[in-house]
Amino acid sequence: MYSKNEQNKLKNMYTGIYGDIVGVPAESLIFYLWNLRKAMKIEREVVTEARRIIQTKIYYAPIIDELLKIVSPDLMEDYFEKYSPEKRKYRFSDDTVCLIATMDAILCKEKVKDSKADNDYYFPFKEKYQEWCGKYLEAGYGGWFQKWITDPNAQPYNSFGNGAAMRIAPIGYLHNTNSFIQTGIKSCSVTHDNPEGIRGGLAVVEAIAAARNGGTKIDIKKKIQETYFYDLTRDLETVRKDYKFHVESQFSVPESIIAFLESTSAVNAVENAISLGGDTDTQAMIAGCIADAFYGKNQILYTVKKEVEEHLPHEMILVLEMFYKTYVK
Repeated sequence: MYSKNEQNKLKNMYTGIYGDIVGVPAESLIFYLWNLRKAMKIEREVVTEARRIIQTKIYYAPIIDELLKIVSPDLMEDYFEKYSPEKRKYRFSDDTVCLIATMDAILCKEKVKDSKADNDYYFPFKEKYQEWCGKYLEAGYGGWFQKWITDPNAQPYNSFGNGAAMRIAPIGYLHNTNSFIQTGIKSCSVTHDNPEGIRGGLAVVEAIAAARNGGTKIDIKKKIQETYFYDLTRDLETVRKDYKFHVESQFSVPESIIAFLESTSAVNAVENAISLGGDTDTQAMIAGCIADAFYGKNQILYTVKKEVEEHLPHEMILVLEMFYKTYVK
């Protein structure tokens, strides 16, 4: 553990990115195992047991050790050769790239000419998403978004996936309700203009804004349930029993919020999200970002900051630091 003074130097917004980084290996394993099942190379029972192992919240190396007991060494060797995080160009995923792009768009906002309203700003979300994602084309984007990145005439494509929710967290740090709700809609709508995509994004923004402003977990739960009609009455154990891999916002965002609600610390929120065995990197990103706002910088471990700064390019760290100085500190 580090001293209180050292802890105070650590910054919010790190645990969400940490969640993405540590969630990627579990997600790659889940994808690989399901593909083996589809190819009839392993039985359904093996996949079920593998998911149970992943849901124990143990991280990459221990998970591999346990999986080797039920999945043949040849198949695991194939995984390492083709799909393991070591084979990826980046240790982070599209979640982190898009989160940084959202921060950059907020930092680059421009006042609308002749407007006197505080929330009348132009935020270059489309430009920043295309700019940043274009630099990191191998970060693991969905098919529709991959096409959207490189199309200068790209339009929203009615997505109800969790992509808008994964990138929206920085908007929860804006200074008033009208600003973050309207800005949140703008961020979502450049791609995810389906009502479900927007609902998921705004629920995350509201949770972060409430946490940042001192709301309790009871307050946050009540607000999200009453405003966005998500069922947050379930506990993690209930969700975990029958949960499957979902990228749809309505089936992954509420579960991410539950992971936060049951957490005892920012890192524990990430662990809870990974333990669901679903879209682990995105759900850990969402849960971690809410937890960052709720628990505050004193709860962010040095190891989290170290993990993030080891794997993020310097240009991303600069945006993180500038956003913190402008909106979080």
